[in-house]
Formats: sequence, C-alpha cells, structure tokens
Amino acid sequence: MPERKESEVHEGYETWYFVVAPVMLIQSNLPSFKSGGAVDPFASPVYSEAPRILNPKEMLESYGIQFPEDSAVKYDPGTMILEVTNTVEQLELVEAVTESIRICGESQIYHRIEILELPLVDAIKLERSAASHFDHRAEWKVARDLLRLGKAQLADSLAIIARSGQRVHFESVLGSSVVESGLSMEGGRLSLDLDPVIGGDDYMIDVNLALEWSKSDATHFSPKQEPARIETTITTADNSFRLIGAWSSGAAKNNRRFLAFLIPSIQRVRNWYD
Repeated sequence: MPERKESEVHEGYETWYFVVAPVMLIQSNLPSFKSGGAVDPFASPVYSEAPRILNPKEMLESYGIQFPEDSAVKYDPGTMILEVTNTVEQLELVEAVTESIRICGESQIYHRIEILELPLVDAIKLERSAASHFDHRAEWKVARDLLRLGKAQLADSLAIIARSGQRVHFESVLGSSVVESGLSMEGGRLSLDLDPVIGGDDYMIDVNLALEWSKSDATHFSPKQEPARIETTITTADNSFRLIGAWSSGAAKNNRRFLAFLIPSIQRVRNWYD
C-alpha cells in the first residue's frame, strides 16, 4: 500500500507515493503489432506521429487516468518515488496500474551499485542508522546530498542486468601509469559476481554477491593498496536500497570511508505482441 497524505493545496485531494522503477514508467508511441493481417517484415514502420518517450503523466493518461485541475505528478528516478496528487478515485486507479505493470510478463533484475567516499564521521553515522531497518533509501539520500555539497565523492558505480537464478560477472581494470618521478601508480579495479533469485511473491530478492574494489591513490605513493572484498548473501526487495558494505583503506583511511549501496529493480519484460 502506498504512503499517502491529504493534499494541502486542494480539498478532497490526496497525495500518494508509489515506489516505481524507471523502466516501469517507460512507454512510447511506437506502432502497434496487434493487427491480424499480413505484415511485411521488411517494411518501414508507420507512425501516427513522431516516436517519443512518454513522461510519467502521459503514461498514466494512456491507461485512462484523469488529471483534473490542481492535480500533479512528480517522479524522482534517483529514489524511484512517483508522487501523485489527485482524487482518491483516480489514485486507486494509479495504484492498480502500477501493480498490473509489476506482475506483467517475465522478469529480470537491473542492479545498480554505487560506491561513495564520505567523511569518516558522516559514514559511521549512516552505518549506525542503517543497522535498524531494511530499506536504506534515507541513508543513500544523505550520502547523495553530501555529494552535491562537495563533501563526498562517487568513487565508482556500475549497472548490470541478470535473469533470476543466473550468475553474472562484471570486471573493470584500470592500467597502471608512470608519473614524472618514475614511480608506478597502480590503477583501480572493480569486480562483481552476482547471483540473484526472485522470490515467489515476485518482490523479494535473494542475492549472492562477491564484490572486490580498489582504486589508485593519486596523491600518495604508499605500498600497494589491498582491495576491499565483500562476499555475502542478503535478502532485499524490488526498488529497495541496501547498504551492503563499508570500509576504510588507503592513505585517507583515518578520515574517509567508503560505503557500497546495492539498488535492485525487477524489470517486467512485457510481451508487446499481446
């Protein structure tokens, strides 16, 4: 059930908050394939208008949702929160639409991992806060706010898609370089092994993962930095945020700390020919 509150702008309206992955909101005005007649597979598609991606409001309107005066739609792809202000009747239809998209078609999982470098004190506060609850969206937002203020850095990130029950591997290696002093500076490395399984409710996800990460130190030529390694099995959920690990390393280990977030989104692969 979405979070909800009464609208402060218009009497009789409410604002509901839905957690919706960006891919679930993507629709376009591509031509339909529902015709039962013969189709020339080599013919160019015929569009009633120029193809484009619909915004969230247009997508909901395509399902018959009405937006009277003073209604509103806002979507934050970072937090995956769809905020809709409307009458209760229309909001119930929005809920039905988002749930119908959720259970439509086959599924695969889009995983996003972000490694953020924060001041040590701020990082420890977020770790303590995350220990008491399941979804770490609030902690991620604090970290991203620090990033916007210039107090944190996005050390690394990756995105990878996997089918349920299928193991995937990702690896990125930066080569070493020689600076003017003749010293060799090691490059960074990011390696991920991932094995997700979607639960029977099509919402919870069991994830086996092994993450290894290191980065070059651009200002200090200390002994080779040992990579951070995380090997764990966790239970997470569609469109949730999980703090999967934290560590300090390198020359700045006394005042900086790294946090790794996992953000999985189940993609329902629709059958466009139905």
